[in-house]
Amino acid sequence: MALTFICIPFLVVSLTNAEGVPDGPISLDVTVSGTLPQAVSVMCSLEPSLVSMDTVDSLRIYGSKPNSKKQDLQTLASVDRWDSNPRLLNSLSSDDVSVDGFLGFGANRSELVLSWTSPSMPEHQRFKCSARGIDQSGQTVTISELVNVNSQQFCHATNLDPIVDKIDNFAVPFNNMNTVLNKVENRLDNLNHAFNDSSHDRNDIVLSALQGLQQEVNRKLDKAEKYTATHMNDFSQFLNGLSDTMQSLQQALDSQASRMKSLEARHVFDVSGEFRGKHYLASKQASTFNITEVDKTCESYGGYIAEIDDQAENDFVFNFVKTVGPRQKYAVGNNDIDEEGKYVFYHSKKPVVFSKWIKNEPNNDRGNEDCVGIYVQYDGLNDFPCDHVLNFICEVKL
Repeated sequence: MALTFICIPFLVVSLTNAEGVPDGPISLDVTVSGTLPQAVSVMCSLEPSLVSMDTVDSLRIYGSKPNSKKQDLQTLASVDRWDSNPRLLNSLSSDDVSVDGFLGFGANRSELVLSWTSPSMPEHQRFKCSARGIDQSGQTVTISELVNVNSQQFCHATNLDPIVDKIDNFAVPFNNMNTVLNKVENRLDNLNHAFNDSSHDRNDIVLSALQGLQQEVNRKLDKAEKYTATHMNDFSQFLNGLSDTMQSLQQALDSQASRMKSLEARHVFDVSGEFRGKHYLASKQASTFNITEVDKTCESYGGYIAEIDDQAENDFVFNFVKTVGPRQKYAVGNNDIDEEGKYVFYHSKKPVVFSKWIKNEPNNDRGNEDCVGIYVQYDGLNDFPCDHVLNFICEVKL
């Protein structure tokens, strides 16, 4: 018989507090999705500023050897300063496993992520994250973090077959009662035929038999009514309990989906700290800008294309994008697509009341500059064609 089950996600987070901020310079997250087939993600991240590391030379993920009693560790993936492309090692196949990562500049965050995309689970019982670099005194520094994972914890299967069987068992007495009533109905038909075919002298005998049968039917019906009332109450309580169980499962799945979305965001964006109950996501990959599609992308992460309202917010966003790497241009939500010179925010449609423009901007060069972006090099805003190639910023409420 096939096993019917729901997979409840299992999550190991090491050295991370409730706000998701690393308590130490290095953190290792092992995450399992709540869907089938499952996807397993192992993320190794480093905050060099927390360990006074001036330069990060390498970031590596290790895993215990399958079927090794000593659980010796072997290198699974690495990203190095001299080869910026993340690599899979020790026979890991790109058909089943993907790798992504980067080394930040100076005090910026570095990250390495392994993702198993096939239904088969990784066989490793332990994972280790290791970073190597140079400190302020020129000395080599190596730090690491280890996580133990029980393979059974990858997926806790809740067998639904007993629940289905219990529902079937509730139906059995009612099916049996239908059988009894059918037999009674047949006996009534037989007696009715006998009554019609009998002589007048035998009518009393037939009527007596019918009265006895009626009493028997009444007893059966009374018993069935009591039985039904009792078991319907039990069945109602069972259904209420089942509803609570399903609600708990849904909450667990929703929580894990939110966590997976947060981890996914860190693969696609650099994430700022908190400002006025919000944070900002700066895209890591430049692409041909489309303000409608960008706003939809931001919505999928719970936000919208950034809307800078005043000097304080402007300073926070500019300081953030200056720390995340060499990227120089980021689109925001300001635009005058509908009416030249009348700037509004794309998402909220509110008029823009604050803009820190670069000198001599906006100039609507060649008559087609209707979108607006942060130009880091010049510390201000500039207008640009709405199909320009650049990065973008999302604004997300916490």
